[in-house]
Amino acid sequence: MGGLEVAQPQYSRAYTAGHEEAWEGVTKTLEGLDIDTKEIDKATGEIETRWFYREGERAMGLVHGGHWKERYKMRLTLVSRGDTTVVTIRSLVEEKRPGGSQAYRWTRKTSTGEVEGLLFQELDKVLRSKEKK
Repeated sequence: MGGLEVAQPQYSRAYTAGHEEAWEGVTKTLEGLDIDTKEIDKATGEIETRWFYREGERAMGLVHGGHWKERYKMRLTLVSRGDTTVVTIRSLVEEKRPGGSQAYRWTRKTSTGEVEGLLFQELDKVLRSKEKK
């Protein structure tokens, strides 16, 4: 899979789930969050998403009300050993800052881990609900 070759921070979490169960949980979670996949390879345990977007208002120093946009592309990797699967997320993050020429171009930035954390929270719910059945 191509596209996320630049070194990015990675976030990982281990689950008590075999590869099949974890794979199903990850794909269900992405679908539930309306995150489309670009490439998917179950045999290698890799999923690359298409760009997805967040936007809102952000304070810029003393100036309030600046409109900003962020876009994310993620690579998720599942590595399973027996009944444990580690899910790792690497994200490519770009933003358009409010005002001036910055509002017209995407600038790469380092992920804060917030979006990855939200994805893990949703995945936790999916895999925990399977444990209870």
